Amino acid sequence: MLRRAQVEPYPNPTLIAGYTRQNQNISSDYDLGVSLPIPLWNRNQGNIQSARAMVGEATQQIGMAQNDLTGRLGVAFRNFASARRLAERYKTAILPRAKEAFDLSTKAYQGGQFEYLRVLTAERMLAQAYLEYVNALKNAWQAASVISGLALEDDWPPKPAAPVPPALPAPGER
Repeated sequence: MLRRAQVEPYPNPTLIAGYTRQNQNISSDYDLGVSLPIPLWNRNQGNIQSARAMVGEATQQIGMAQNDLTGRLGVAFRNFASARRLAERYKTAILPRAKEAFDLSTKAYQGGQFEYLRVLTAERMLAQAYLEYVNALKNAWQAASVISGLALEDDWPPKPAAPVPPALPAPGER
């Protein structure tokens, strides 16, 4: 639009050609005309300034889109990193301790030291820890899919660092 506004002050020449047949005085007339307007005062400066403003606005919108994308990518990466750290913490610290507490409660119940309610409480805590671990993995993968979409990447993130935990023991294995 800017280039068009810059060249519009220079109008196109007009060529007119025609043929006229007059039957009254039986004559044939040929017409030929050339029109070349000369822009003395109209230099199209208003449209040129308007087009330059639109170019500047489009340039600013590119920067705004980049800033928006950078902000959204930063939030998604922060969410991914925190969910991944949380999943790693569950895997390395919380789940082993919950499993150990469940095993000790089961042994103490079998030895007659605890009532069965404590075993059930330990089992519930272990199940809750597994659920929280899976939830942290879910949040990490959701953030990874957002990052993948924003970065237009097909294979992001790299292979998961936290594998799926082993299954809970069956009720008869206590």
